[in-house]
Amino acid sequence: MRHSPGQRSAAQQRLNRTVGLLNASHGALMAGGDGIPEVRTPLARRQLRAVDGPLKEFVAHARAVSLKGTVTGDDADLRYVRAAAQASLLTSLKRVASAEQGEFAARRSTLPRYVSV
Repeated sequence: MRHSPGQRSAAQQRLNRTVGLLNASHGALMAGGDGIPEVRTPLARRQLRAVDGPLKEFVAHARAVSLKGTVTGDDADLRYVRAAAQASLLTSLKRVASAEQGEFAARRSTLPRYVSV
């Protein structure tokens, strides 16, 4: 399927915007910022640090795809981005979120309950 130059340009802009948001969000989760609190629970921080390398590799491949004028289905960078987005990277990021949510829920359940009068 051939796309017009306008369609390719729009897709490149969307990809660049998405990669920028992903990169900024990851940085904010590590250190806080842009209205995003840093990940504070020990398990979630360990898991977030563990995904740091794969995330940077994903961003590098996605940026390489966005810089190419035309990309075919057999492009190595595109194959990497598709595979990582569908599998390991997404699963790892979901684990980070689950760990943070689980630890906060556990803490909340141990807090004393106050009755308002």
